[in-house]
Amino acid sequence: MIFIPHDEKIIETRKCRLSGKEFIVTDKDVELLDKISPIFDFKKYSLPSPTLSPEERQKRRLTFRNERKMYKSKCSKTGREIISLYSPDKNYIVYDQKVWWWDDWNPTTYGQNVDFEKPFFEQFRNVFEAAPKLSLLSINCENSEYTNFTHTSKNCYLCVGTTNSEEVLYSNFVRDVKNVIDSTFTYESELIYYGMDVTRCYHCFFVKNCVQCQDSFGIEECDNCNHCIGCYGLKNKEYHVFNKPVSKEQFQTTWENALTHAGSLKILADLKSLREKQYVRNMHLINCENCFGDQIDNGKNGYMCFDAKNIENARYTYFSPKNINVIDCAYTAPLGLEYSWECNSSVGGSHCFGTFHFWHGSRVYYSISCQGSDDLFWCVSIKKGKNMILNRAYSQDEYEKLCGKIIDHMRQSGEWGEFFPTSLSAFGYNETVAQEYFPMTEEDVREKWWKWYDGENKNTYIGSYYSPLWIDAYNEKIVGQDTAQKNIDELLAWILKCETTQKPFKIIKQELAFYIENKLPIPTKHPDQRHKERMSLRNPRELHERICPECQKKMITTYRPDRPEKVVCEECYRKIVY
Repeated sequence: MIFIPHDEKIIETRKCRLSGKEFIVTDKDVELLDKISPIFDFKKYSLPSPTLSPEERQKRRLTFRNERKMYKSKCSKTGREIISLYSPDKNYIVYDQKVWWWDDWNPTTYGQNVDFEKPFFEQFRNVFEAAPKLSLLSINCENSEYTNFTHTSKNCYLCVGTTNSEEVLYSNFVRDVKNVIDSTFTYESELIYYGMDVTRCYHCFFVKNCVQCQDSFGIEECDNCNHCIGCYGLKNKEYHVFNKPVSKEQFQTTWENALTHAGSLKILADLKSLREKQYVRNMHLINCENCFGDQIDNGKNGYMCFDAKNIENARYTYFSPKNINVIDCAYTAPLGLEYSWECNSSVGGSHCFGTFHFWHGSRVYYSISCQGSDDLFWCVSIKKGKNMILNRAYSQDEYEKLCGKIIDHMRQSGEWGEFFPTSLSAFGYNETVAQEYFPMTEEDVREKWWKWYDGENKNTYIGSYYSPLWIDAYNEKIVGQDTAQKNIDELLAWILKCETTQKPFKIIKQELAFYIENKLPIPTKHPDQRHKERMSLRNPRELHERICPECQKKMITTYRPDRPEKVVCEECYRKIVY
């Protein structure tokens, strides 16, 4: 059943042209689309109702975003070795990040004239495939070559969406943190291992949905708790194990046992059993008014919004720390968007539609990897441009008139209001975030005539593997300097095998030092598998109506009605835990 807020009216029920599933368009959708609709030469060109369901629209956008698949390649301009999102076998011009920002190449070289005899997606493909691609997107970073969508960070490795952070490994979307490994959506925290949706925590391992906790292991839904192990839903507690108070000595004994592979698995399994007996809140909303989604902080009038902060009048929006009057936008950190629709990985823009990798500007439509520009239509890799179409510059008057003619042509071809088709993406479906949120088999992907990257799962390593020792064997304080150094050298030189996927992986020096210092066991799974398992702990981005078992009122939640958790509304949850 599709949930509709009580103050909205269904304008029409449509059938998704890809999935065949029905979806609704409400008066709030139409109202917001009208606000966003562009004006050219004093005429408004209304954006049409979507032809795809919200799920298919999000999937289509995500097929353009490769976050984690990085390859060793060469800069097309300098010939130097680089780390790139584009595998070497892709036939694109790819520039190193620093080179892409140079002024000695001109993106207008790849421009072309408008042809009203052809569809515009076809014309755009020619410009898109010819223009130089940006190898990665990491700005103002130090010693963080293997990172993407990262800003002002230091000593980070295999991270995505990291901002103002240091010493971060194998993590996604962390901000203002230090010494963090294998964590996602973690903010203002330090010494965190395996964190999910964590804020202002210190020295916590295997922690989820917690705020202002410290010195804890395996805790969930806890606020302001210290020295807790295997706890769920506690507030303002200390020295608790499985929600029961213990002495400091009992806590220390349990902590030492937790820092073993078998011990950690046992605690996490027992925590799961404990969680199944506890009440669960229906949504995670902080300081929100009329918001429906999950993990929203400071929001007003948000519908189907997830991992959002400081939003107002936002719909179908994902990981957007600051969005106002937007619909169908994703990954707009840190500056967000205003009056925009169908934008992905775009920041600091207003009145934009159909953008990917766009930074800072206004009135930008159907453009990719452009920055500091205004009034662009169908452009690629433009820096500080204005009044441009297909990478060609026009006078303002010419631009306004031509844009109107283009939209009229796009309406006839059915292109107006559609985001870039998945077939235009530079990546295979399995290289993108789409596979993470909407997994598909190779057969199903190819059946839709989409791309699939054949090299994704090829294991070229045919040598022997290393079996990690207990962490104390690498600690010179325990086994002596010579023995510890010998073991460390062997571990860092050898290859490990993921116990789940059989994929090879390595432990790096910075990572090993963290494990030794915190007495954590060496991971037995590949970083990709660890990331996959972390993400599986989060609920799907969907909303359902359920009845609160305590007050019997209707509530909205991300938990499906057939799930076994005892889900209660926010009001009842607060009464229970406080």
